[in-house]
Amino acid sequence: KMQMIERSMSLLPSNLSLTSPAAVVTLAAFALLLLGLFFKRPGDDVSGLRSAVADRLSLIPDVARHKWNTAAAIADPAREQRLIEAAVVKGRQIGLPDHVTRAAIEAQIIASKQMQEQLIQSWRDKGQGTFASVPNFMEETRPKIEEATDRLIRELAVASRMLKTCPGAAALREPPSLDLTSDLVWATAVEGLIRSAGGPTPDACPPR
Repeated sequence: KMQMIERSMSLLPSNLSLTSPAAVVTLAAFALLLLGLFFKRPGDDVSGLRSAVADRLSLIPDVARHKWNTAAAIADPAREQRLIEAAVVKGRQIGLPDHVTRAAIEAQIIASKQMQEQLIQSWRDKGQGTFASVPNFMEETRPKIEEATDRLIRELAVASRMLKTCPGAAALREPPSLDLTSDLVWATAVEGLIRSAGGPTPDACPPR
């Protein structure tokens, strides 16, 4: 990077006046170049996709609380199918093959149900009563999940090439440091994304 910076600086005119309009434009362009050098994502950076997965999972406890309060079933095949079909259309619009989007969202749905099962079982075990304050499912929670799903699809399109590599896949597999969810739920969500992109299995890559 230092060599690139030195070469870039050598391109600046030696007689450039810092007070001239041309100098302002030139220095602004140079500043953008430096920002690009220092803040460019490395090839295995899947942080956007990691964040999208985590943000979507963070909404699932509200789904579980709603279903606990209403005694609704965790599985909702008709709703799940509609979510998948809508995601496929969104994925198609940004160039993701249908089978990639379908596999990716199916994995998120399975992970969501795993989390709900874990939460509801823990509430049964401790005799949890009705939750007093739960967001309106239809007006608040469901639209947020749909938005989070759309974002996840966009991030998958950006990261799909990285997920084909061992460094990219390994970075996504790393469980989040926050106590967001169990390792099982995280693994279900991210392995589905890696498989959807044609990435390597865990045993196909050397240890990090």
